[in-house]
Amino acid sequence: MDDIMNIRTKFFFINMLVVTILLASLAYFMQQYSSRIIYEEAEKNAYYSVSQLSQNMDNLLQSYEQIADFIYSNEELQDRLLIHYPSLPETYYMYADFIEPLSKSIRGSKEVSRLMIYSDNPTVQLGIIRPIDKNVQQEKWYLDFKSHPKQFRSWSMGEQNGTQVLRLSQRLNNLDPEANLYMTLDVDIRLIYNLIAKENMTQRFMVSLSDGTVLLDREGQNLNYGGKLQDEPFYDALKGQSSGNMMFKEKEQSGLLMFQTLHSHRSVDGIQVISIIPVDGLLSKVNQLKQIAIWLFLIALLISLALLYMVSTGLTKRLFLMANGIRRMNMERLEPLRGIQGNDEIGYLGRVFNDMIVRINNLIEDDYKSELKRKELQLKTKESELYALQAQINPHYLFNTLHAISGSLLAKGDQQNAEIVRLFAQSFRNLLKKKDQIVPLSEELEIVDTYLRVQGIRFGERLIYEIDVKVEADQLLIPRLSLQTIVENAIIHVMEKKMGITVISIEVTSTSSGDCLISVEDNGSGLSDDIRQLIYEKLHEEPELAGDKHIGLRNIHRRLQILFGENYGLEIESELGIGTKITMKLPLQVNHRGLIDHDECITG
Repeated sequence: MDDIMNIRTKFFFINMLVVTILLASLAYFMQQYSSRIIYEEAEKNAYYSVSQLSQNMDNLLQSYEQIADFIYSNEELQDRLLIHYPSLPETYYMYADFIEPLSKSIRGSKEVSRLMIYSDNPTVQLGIIRPIDKNVQQEKWYLDFKSHPKQFRSWSMGEQNGTQVLRLSQRLNNLDPEANLYMTLDVDIRLIYNLIAKENMTQRFMVSLSDGTVLLDREGQNLNYGGKLQDEPFYDALKGQSSGNMMFKEKEQSGLLMFQTLHSHRSVDGIQVISIIPVDGLLSKVNQLKQIAIWLFLIALLISLALLYMVSTGLTKRLFLMANGIRRMNMERLEPLRGIQGNDEIGYLGRVFNDMIVRINNLIEDDYKSELKRKELQLKTKESELYALQAQINPHYLFNTLHAISGSLLAKGDQQNAEIVRLFAQSFRNLLKKKDQIVPLSEELEIVDTYLRVQGIRFGERLIYEIDVKVEADQLLIPRLSLQTIVENAIIHVMEKKMGITVISIEVTSTSSGDCLISVEDNGSGLSDDIRQLIYEKLHEEPELAGDKHIGLRNIHRRLQILFGENYGLEIESELGIGTKITMKLPLQVNHRGLIDHDECITG
């Protein structure tokens, strides 16, 4: 009964753990998803708010610049301001007849706090026309004009009767470029405040000039003027950027910051509009959703636990009987379970299990009988494949050797032909003296060297070859004529198709993992990626599918895998214009049947 409770407890707690993880993950991802949606929505609204405020402010400033353009292009006004009047009555007459109506017209068409004209003409200093005295010369807008002679208009902060204003300053030198004549137009900064939509009152908005002077900083119901943007913690992140958004943290507060710079015309170039949304306001709804998710998680968890307990209690009794029967089963002789009854799924499972035990016993008996036959058949099949592959290679080698002799007879004299015949006899003797499928590397190198010497007589100075062996050649076994076939391919596909000098390098090295690498490298024209891929596919195709092309390389690759295993065979490296390298990978230690032996090295 304790075991029954143990199974039931494991089943209950595992399922409870899975349900808890799933429900907790669902609640967590719902909360994260909700937070992301709220954040994205707030970011979108902030972007629209900043864009709308930027557009409205640009339109507002442009409307006042149109007034400045009108005054700048009024040549009659500038002409009257440049005239030196002989008497004060004439000045009063000019002012009442022209300047005062113009000022009233401008004030009536637009909300202008103050319009002033500054001139160094002492005969016209009346009303809104002021002299350029020491006080004016100390004002920022006047100093900017003097330090930038080509500047004719600018926006700056100003003060009028103790109130901060936005001041538009402009030269009036359209009629006379050398005239020391200016105008200033003051705009109440509260006009910018009125541009902020009522639904965005929960956000913090800032408007700053290009030099960092804060025109307006509205946070809640508080309005601040004249600060410096450089004093804000996010100034370094804004510097050098025209628009964007980012998260920032100031002391214990964090917020979403959205900013945009006005670039529509030169005079407002660099004015920035900034919006800041506190993260606490963004997360208030997220916290509500989190509480709802937690309650749903707890309710779903309690219901799941109750259902799991009832199900686990109903299943574990007969499952325990089946488990106990399996535990007592003799693994040497499997016997069917007894006492598992019922017409439900557990009873059906018991009957199926018993049928499976009977089939397993039959399969084990049949497998023991057929294993020896299968092993014997497999060995005979591999031996047949080896002889078939060997039969394809030997005639190929003999034919090409005779071809070399024929070519030499046509191109050389009798003395050289005698040497070729001698070398051919030596090669033929090496081929016939043994019929083993694997031979020592030293014998294979002797065949290769004889073949290359024959080709050296045939091609003369056009052929250069070198053989570098860094292992014990007498102790390393290799499939018969495998290396010779690779060298022969290099002669046929490189030497006979290239007019210049051909260099063939043969190198035998060992690896730290106990393998041997035999590489044949030439300096031919190389292979393209497509051709190299085609050869690779041919090497791994079944003999009946591979066709006649690359039969020599495929036979070598197949022989290596049959003798030593699937981890061995040929590898091809090639690059157009540089050459081709074929590497044969085989084990350093093999027994006399060609199978890998890690305990001892059998010499040839």
